[in-house]
Amino acid sequence: MVRIISALSAAALLTALAASLSCSASSPYSVGTPDSLYSEFVLAWDLANANHASFLTNPGTDWDEVFSRWRAQALTLSDHDELLALLSGMLAELGNGQVLLLTSQGLTRPYDPGFFENFDAAAWQGYMNQWGFAQEGYHEFGWAYATPDSTIGYLFLPDMGAMYSWFEFLYMTVFVRECEGIILDLRTCGGTGDFMSTFNTAGRFVSDGNRLAFYRQFRSGPGRYDMEEPSPVTVSKQGSWQFDIPIVVLTGRGTAGAAELLTLMLRTQDTVTLMGDSTFGAPDVGNAYLLNDLSYLEATWLYLPGFVVYDTEMNVMNGAGIAPHIAVPVSPGDFAAGVDPVLEAAVEYLSQ
Repeated sequence: MVRIISALSAAALLTALAASLSCSASSPYSVGTPDSLYSEFVLAWDLANANHASFLTNPGTDWDEVFSRWRAQALTLSDHDELLALLSGMLAELGNGQVLLLTSQGLTRPYDPGFFENFDAAAWQGYMNQWGFAQEGYHEFGWAYATPDSTIGYLFLPDMGAMYSWFEFLYMTVFVRECEGIILDLRTCGGTGDFMSTFNTAGRFVSDGNRLAFYRQFRSGPGRYDMEEPSPVTVSKQGSWQFDIPIVVLTGRGTAGAAELLTLMLRTQDTVTLMGDSTFGAPDVGNAYLLNDLSYLEATWLYLPGFVVYDTEMNVMNGAGIAPHIAVPVSPGDFAAGVDPVLEAAVEYLSQ
């Protein structure tokens, strides 16, 4: 089943992408006007063929054979809903969950392994009601004090997509600057995002700069396995001050895309402890390609990974996920009882 990630976030993404198109008709990601449903199918296959950076991590995929197998069905398409279902099936064969489709129905991940996520909105809201959670303006992120004496601060970052403002997020961190410990919740932060916003966000939590976070390897040519040599990514301080206190970063299977790059950057710090569950394993879903020229809110966008990510030991992170330092078991029964074991564990850890 195709998973709807966030219809609200998708609407914001479509609005932002529409604005960018209106400002620049020569956008490198604008691919013209397809003349049929079949040509849109061909375009999606061809864009993945020419730009998908992670064929290297899934060498068993014969992309030509995939095209041949789905082509007959594509020739009989009668409406756009059928096309989206077909594209989801075809793109799911790339594996790893690194490809996304953005439509008026929301942001979807064609490949969905069916992970259990360690976050429940209703249970989470119960804690936020107690903690006095404050959402920042029209953004989805916000902050709270996790303890009555305000010694533990809580930062919620659920999305790093097109409408995310790293500058405003860093400004918000001022409210918990005087705390003795910080919880940064990334458990629902999945989908899209860009590298520089991620890098700048990490800088607030980097008290010891110039540490190696990961390697990234870009595609270098038309061949599916034409790849540059991996290049190192190191972290650095950003802004006039940084947190130099214990920081617990909450992760889970809902942590994906740019949030996984952020997690890799943050875990370079001795002050940071990752807690919860492993991340999804789909870092860098960041390059957007337009598949049609329908009205802005009905357009279809294809997101493809721009590079392969390796950890500091050169292990491939695409499809693997990032394991926490401290695993916290969670069950549906916990959520049904209104309990969030990950939040409870984080507060207990920082209170020691």
